[in-house]
Amino acid sequence: MIDALNFLYGWLTGGGRDVNVNNLLANYGFFNFDLFVSGKPVIKDGDPITVYDVTDYVSGKITSAIDAARISKLANVYMDAGGNVGVAIYDDKVGLAKDATLSAVSQKLDKLDELGRLELVAYTTTPLAANGEWVSSVDSSVYARFICGSVYADQAGTLYVEQSPDSSNWDVVDSFTVSGGSGVKFSVEKVAPYARVRYVNGSTAQTVFRLYVYRRLRV
Repeated sequence: MIDALNFLYGWLTGGGRDVNVNNLLANYGFFNFDLFVSGKPVIKDGDPITVYDVTDYVSGKITSAIDAARISKLANVYMDAGGNVGVAIYDDKVGLAKDATLSAVSQKLDKLDELGRLELVAYTTTPLAANGEWVSSVDSSVYARFICGSVYADQAGTLYVEQSPDSSNWDVVDSFTVSGGSGVKFSVEKVAPYARVRYVNGSTAQTVFRLYVYRRLRV
């Protein structure tokens, strides 16, 4: 028996032999050369390895993850026909947004308080005489998309929103009938470089008159 065990020990430790077993049970293992499990090398105590050996691989993975998480497209700030202002963001396949992309979004959002904002062009609260007329200052802002406002009069009259290509010929005219004692809102898309509002009172002098003209900024 002793001879048989010595032979087996020498056969296993002598090197140069392959042993194929289905199950190997052991408390400890000592290996002088490379160890492979399922065809892949296993790191053993004492093997020379540093973080530099995996830097390129890890860096590539991190870069790929950042690229995948970047927002692929950012829609411009827009305004709909009702004057509502918004910004559309299209997320990428993983639904994440990195700092650089969020910064671009933030810069767009910072301007939302100016986009679609109403700016006062002119106003009057002075009652008009019978058949009297009031004309606002001319709006020539390139950022105006709509000329809008409100009017109230205690007597009937007509409001005109007039537009011109040269500030002399008022070729485009929209009119609004104002009944005495009721307010009227108006909004007209600006299609020419120059615009103004003109109000003509009826045959009875006013005692109350309020007219405010605004421009709504375009995106």
